[in-house]
Amino acid sequence: PIEKEEIQPVIYREREQLEVKQITENLHETQVEPTLVQQRELPAQVRAPLVEKAAPLPENVVLPSVDVDATLKSVQVNAPIVNETVKKTIIQEVQPVLEKDVVVPVLVQETQPIYEKIVEAPILIKEVL
Repeated sequence: PIEKEEIQPVIYREREQLEVKQITENLHETQVEPTLVQQRELPAQVRAPLVEKAAPLPENVVLPSVDVDATLKSVQVNAPIVNETVKKTIIQEVQPVLEKDVVVPVLVQETQPIYEKIVEAPILIKEVL
């Protein structure tokens, strides 16, 4: 008689993830490169066949006997089945960067005081009375 016991573990897992994304937003220029996908295939492995030699078969002689075999007990533990629930919280922090050119025109108004003195030529007035 053989007694076989199979154990199948089932794991119910709940995973909470907090993800903080810090993003700097450049308002003048943002360049995003495309994702490069490289697919490679490794060379196939060829293994030599294994040949096992069996022991020679004994002659078929049946003698009357009564044997009671010991109970063989085997326990097989299968790989666990994982039922995982992922609860993801994403926090995005956007930091805008504004490159601002400020042009301030400067108008300079200057007043130049000029003091003049004019000495006029004498005026001759003739009167006859």
